[in-house]
Amino acid sequence: MFNSKKILEVLEANHLVLKLDENKLLKASKEYQILGYELTESLKEFLAYFAYHVIKFKAGSNDDEINFNVSKVLKRCPKYYVKGMESNYSMRKIIPFGLVYTEHMIFFSDEKDWTYACYDDLVILFGHSQLEALENIFNDKEMARFTLPLK
Repeated sequence: MFNSKKILEVLEANHLVLKLDENKLLKASKEYQILGYELTESLKEFLAYFAYHVIKFKAGSNDDEINFNVSKVLKRCPKYYVKGMESNYSMRKIIPFGLVYTEHMIFFSDEKDWTYACYDDLVILFGHSQLEALENIFNDKEMARFTLPLK
């Protein structure tokens, strides 16, 4: 799953050896299910490795972190907020799964597994999968930055 040199470097710097954890996936899946989310297979696989971890990294010259604590993410990004984003910005089946940049931005994926971070009306596309997005964040690379107009 992890063939990215940068992801492996960041994990090593955090003293994390990630392994598939069915218990964490089950716990995360239950939290999402209670709120009516349907996880994509790609997001399930990602969460099986990353759920409930905090990973520190360098963003430019600053220290930063990404938090995959599902309980915290879902509390910070309630379902009404997600529904509002879907409605206002013509996005479908978005699922929040992390907090990035000192928890200022919500990290989420859509039904196609495209992965974004958002803050207010600023949305940044980081990748076409959760792992690609993670690699791009660790490499301080954005694919697209835009402010979505309201309908």
